[in-house]
Amino acid sequence: MYIASLKILLLVLSLLCSKAIHAKENVEFYIYIDKPPFIINKEKEIGLSYDFFNALNEYSDKFNYVLKYVPKLRAITFSKSQSGVLWTTPFWVGDENLVKFDWISNLMSDRELYITNDSELTYEGIESLYGKELVGVRGFTYFNLEAAFNDKKITRVDVHNETIIPLMLLNNRADVGVIGLHAYNYLKNTMPEVKNKLYILEGYQKEFFRSILIDKSKPELKVDIENWFKSEEGKAKWLEIKAKWLVNF
Repeated sequence: MYIASLKILLLVLSLLCSKAIHAKENVEFYIYIDKPPFIINKEKEIGLSYDFFNALNEYSDKFNYVLKYVPKLRAITFSKSQSGVLWTTPFWVGDENLVKFDWISNLMSDRELYITNDSELTYEGIESLYGKELVGVRGFTYFNLEAAFNDKKITRVDVHNETIIPLMLLNNRADVGVIGLHAYNYLKNTMPEVKNKLYILEGYQKEFFRSILIDKSKPELKVDIENWFKSEEGKAKWLEIKAKWLVNF
């Protein structure tokens, strides 16, 4: 009886030790863009970013990646010496020369659009927006518009979330809005009034590429994520995720 009990105890201890040895380290990654298709529902963890981390977690035997939304400045601050930030660009975080952070670059293309509720408004340069009220996201810098904002040639109206921009236009509370192509496409497909009553200002479509920022103190995270992207499993899954959430252009 004693020997049998001892064997069971040793087996349990062995299993516990094995589990501890193979336990994955939790890594909190940050995102500061709270908009579709990147985040649809934080409570239910729906959106491209959650699909990405779910796939990555299935692959990685070292880390368990957890997504956390915080405002931009906090995301950059928290990422230092901890992890990184999803779906940003070097230009947006003052790292044009790629020296402050490590990067997994050009993972998806996107476009900055101007949308309007005025079917007769045309875009022939920034002067076309003079005298207009333009709605954007509080805390975001729109580099090509900042001078016009400062000179009060364009009146800036801020909201806390990009999904509110089309609603502001539909309610005639602004004339023009700045929005990303993928976000606009998702809203257009889920809100008929966006498709039927708002218009893209042709002549302005600024293309850019979204990347993953990783703090230089965590090269092992970059290696782990890059290994997934390079694997056959990762290549196939990333194509599947992009096909599910992003528009081709």
